[in-house]
Amino acid sequence: MSQGLQLYKPFLNSVCDTFAMMANIKVYIEGAFSSETDEITSYGVSSIINYTGKIKGRFLLDMQPSVALTLAQNVLGSYYNNERDEMVLATISEMNNVIAGNAVSILNNRYSLGLWLSPPYIFTGKDAVIVLPRIRSASVGCNTLYGKLKVYIAFERGTEK
Repeated sequence: MSQGLQLYKPFLNSVCDTFAMMANIKVYIEGAFSSETDEITSYGVSSIINYTGKIKGRFLLDMQPSVALTLAQNVLGSYYNNERDEMVLATISEMNNVIAGNAVSILNNRYSLGLWLSPPYIFTGKDAVIVLPRIRSASVGCNTLYGKLKVYIAFERGTEK
């Protein structure tokens, strides 16, 4: 397994596990990781979290509004009809935090990378263009019964702490 894939796999596994455990949503992986450009066109709801340590990078989780709404409904037990609802956005942010936290813990235990997470940011807007310069992302498409999501992972050399 290539070094890149060894670093990406804990994030992808964490997406599948966290969606299943916290929201009872099965995530189906569609294909392999591919390289992305600096511009990402959003499905509608995106959450990004940065990490730094011996290496640095970011994890971006992008999903269709239907996935975000179902995720929030399943986690919180309440009905939501607007993906911009504060509780929906907070749920997506926390899901991203849990996913990235699990993956970073695995990477730190396995490779002693000393990674630290920043708080997640969240964006909404169908077809919004997110520009992420400097670090090229690898992405993989995913599907659920409620719509599509995409996982973007990026790493570059960091500063030792």
